[in-house]
Amino acid sequence: LEPHATIVWNLGDQIANHILSATSSPLDFVLKDPAGMKLITEAVDAYDIAATQYKDICGESGSDIFMTQNLNFTDIRTDLVAQIYRDLEHRSSHAFTSMEVGKLESKSEVGKQKLIFQAVLKTCTRLTNEIEIIQKCFPARWMVDVQWGSCVAHQCCHQIKQQIGGGYGHNLPKFTITQLLQLISWTERYHEVMTRVFPDITIKQYEDVNFGGNPHYRDNNSEKLQNEHIVESFIWSNNVLWEIQRMTQEEFLVRTQETTDEYLTNAYCAEPVKIRTSDGRLMTTLCEDVFSLANLEIQTLQENLSKQSDLFLLAINVIFSRMHLRQVQYRDTFLHDFDSCCAASNDFIHMSEQMEEVTSRLLETSELSEESATAIREITAELIVLYGNDAIYAAQSVHVHVFEPIRHAISDDLFGWEWEDKLTRNELALTLVRTVDDFMSDLKKCMGDFLLKKTLDALIPASTMFYLRCLLRKATIKRHNRVIHFFNNEKALGRMQGDIETMQEYFDSFLYAFPPLKRVIDAEFGILRAVHEIMKAANDNSCGDAFDPILLLHKQLLDVSITNQLVIDLWGLVDPKNEEKLKKFLKLIMPKLRKITPQPTDDVARSLENRPKILGLRLNEVIKRVASDDRGIGWRQRMRHDVQNMCGVHGNGCNCNSMCLNPRDFVEIMYSIPAK
Repeated sequence: LEPHATIVWNLGDQIANHILSATSSPLDFVLKDPAGMKLITEAVDAYDIAATQYKDICGESGSDIFMTQNLNFTDIRTDLVAQIYRDLEHRSSHAFTSMEVGKLESKSEVGKQKLIFQAVLKTCTRLTNEIEIIQKCFPARWMVDVQWGSCVAHQCCHQIKQQIGGGYGHNLPKFTITQLLQLISWTERYHEVMTRVFPDITIKQYEDVNFGGNPHYRDNNSEKLQNEHIVESFIWSNNVLWEIQRMTQEEFLVRTQETTDEYLTNAYCAEPVKIRTSDGRLMTTLCEDVFSLANLEIQTLQENLSKQSDLFLLAINVIFSRMHLRQVQYRDTFLHDFDSCCAASNDFIHMSEQMEEVTSRLLETSELSEESATAIREITAELIVLYGNDAIYAAQSVHVHVFEPIRHAISDDLFGWEWEDKLTRNELALTLVRTVDDFMSDLKKCMGDFLLKKTLDALIPASTMFYLRCLLRKATIKRHNRVIHFFNNEKALGRMQGDIETMQEYFDSFLYAFPPLKRVIDAEFGILRAVHEIMKAANDNSCGDAFDPILLLHKQLLDVSITNQLVIDLWGLVDPKNEEKLKKFLKLIMPKLRKITPQPTDDVARSLENRPKILGLRLNEVIKRVASDDRGIGWRQRMRHDVQNMCGVHGNGCNCNSMCLNPRDFVEIMYSIPAK
């Protein structure tokens, strides 16, 4: 062993000098010839193992039976590692002083900052990518990779802090959206590499991060660096970069929200440009305006963020939530006339279809996790439903503009003397039907079958409620005088029967194209027939015959007091002198009515938070509109006088006398009083 050990000992200095001179810049050597550096480190490691074996056999002093002198092996690894550490320090700091920024002379101050920012990120990316290369060339116990990772983390952290205006990111509001995305993308890439290469180090975090400076970093004294300082410096830099990523994400989300809000507000508030498609449908450019922004923002996110980015899902949520908010805010501004309602319904249904396409394309191209994909589907499903419901709402709002000319044409004449005595062919009902049919001709050109059917779902109850409202107006006027309204009850009831049949026959003509309309027709015209039967029972002075139609009306109103008062008003048109008999009958059947009155539920309460139903299509609403009509003098009189007479709570000394003058707000007070 002695001759062999002597040879190895004599080679030590030569090997050390050769390696150190050949690798004056170890990091450059690694990048140029990683396989060669790996062979060198294996040779150094073998020599180091030989020295250890010699000491294990001969002891520290070398006084052994095999040795007559003390052989001190050259510590090649220590010298090489020290040189590598010095080179790492120099390279990591010099990389930013020598980075290629580009021509700054012709640039503005903002342009210069953008070029410097781009150069810093490019240098940070290059240094981060070199970590895995270096890790493969050195044994783990040398901790060269940890030292290099710590140097890279420290220098990148320092440079990026300068770019964002310090640890609290004072310059972040000045960054463009692209710059924010680039910084977020780099930090995500950095943490991805560090987590893969140094899982035991990156998992450690400080509760509080001091942005003032790295308390564990030892500059220009690399020879004396200890492992614990290297690791602690590494952890501190990682924590600061995590915090920088968080601040940048917050700024990006805020900026995304502001940009989306501004663009959507401009799109919704711009003067709509109406166009007709090749198949004749009336639309505007709203859908294209809204979704051009959504598609652009999604594309930008996909191009700049990694597939595993948490920010991607957060940003998508912000974009879609703002689209939801602005749709709810501005949707009613598109319903001011007949054409705008038609165009809005087509726009909104097209937006619902577009949202489905965006969702499908987003899920196909983003390669999201199952959890993230589920979250995306939930977010977009709300928008799809919202746009679809708004399309139906816009289509059904057409009835308001359809019945505006009808109201001016026939509302004053319905149930008048000429209607009863001279218009023997139901001319007023025919006027209603022909006007509706004229609008339907336009609707067939403007809408598809789906929206056309939804429009008919509204026009049918709009017709019956318009007819009933005109009748109740007459009832409220005559109610206070307690006189018969018609000159001949038999003739008036026959005229009503003819009007109802005329209107129903028209809507029955759509059953071939839309069979589901039968349910709507039967329900809505059933209300008119119930009203007609109650008035017929009054003419026959037979309260018992009114029981079934009263039940039918009550199922619509679901309030015993309102049902009672409505029946009394209808009865008063035909036989006001026998109202007391009717009131006794209503009192008798009140328990049966109460049995079918549902109790309020949470579902009902929650429904109040949703968009209100289409105006003019519900019996309750028609009653309230009659009460608020300027010509409904009888109802206002009851609010001011009859209510006080019927209820001790609202006596002469009540505090609501002045409020009772407003029938729009306090019609429920009247209906809360049981009939005598």
